Formats: sequence, structure tokens, C-alpha cells
Amino acid sequence: MIWKGGYADYVFFVYALLAVYGSVLFGVAVHVVRAKRSGLSLFPFGLFNAGVFGTVAGIIAYFVNGGVYGLVRYGAFDKLIGGNLWGLLAIFWGVFSALVSAGLALLFYAWRGASG
Repeated sequence: MIWKGGYADYVFFVYALLAVYGSVLFGVAVHVVRAKRSGLSLFPFGLFNAGVFGTVAGIIAYFVNGGVYGLVRYGAFDKLIGGNLWGLLAIFWGVFSALVSAGLALLFYAWRGASG
């Protein structure tokens, strides 16, 4: 099999994976640290919620940073993202991150065992 292309062909795919998995893992890491400090036990639904909240925080941070950068650089708040693609990007990022969060919660549930 002959591979064509190079690193530049996959850079946006890698960025998308880092955004989805990174935001979910950030939320889960914050949840685990808070649970360890308070002495509470971890539950799969709590991990799912943490992943979703990490995603929401990542989406908000991305759009605020992108908007401010676009405002400073180009003079328009929506110039960097592409104008009307903000909502579509947020929807896909949220849906894919929710799927990743659900998968992590199911893995955690199976790891602990059904009886807890």
C-alpha cells in the first residue's frame, strides 16, 4: 500500500482529536482530584458529567479566545472561526465529547464491576 500525503494532511484531524479527548479528560481529571481531596467515591455518572462539563468549559474557552484573537487581529469577533460555523462546531464537539464521556463512564463502570 502506497501512502500519499504527509503530516499536513492529518493536522486538523489531530487537532480535533486533541480538542475532544483533551476537554473530556480535563473534566474527568478535575473531578477525580476534587473527589480525592474530599474523600468521596467516584461513580460512572459523575465521570460522565465531569466529561461533559469539561467539554463545555473547553468550548467556551475556545470561542472566547478565538473571538478575542479575531477581534484583535482582524477587527471582527467571528472572523477567525468562519462566521456562521460557530454553532456547528460547538454541536459536533459537544456530541463527540458526550460519546467519549459515555464511553469512559462505561469503562469505569465495567472496571469497578456491576456491583460496585
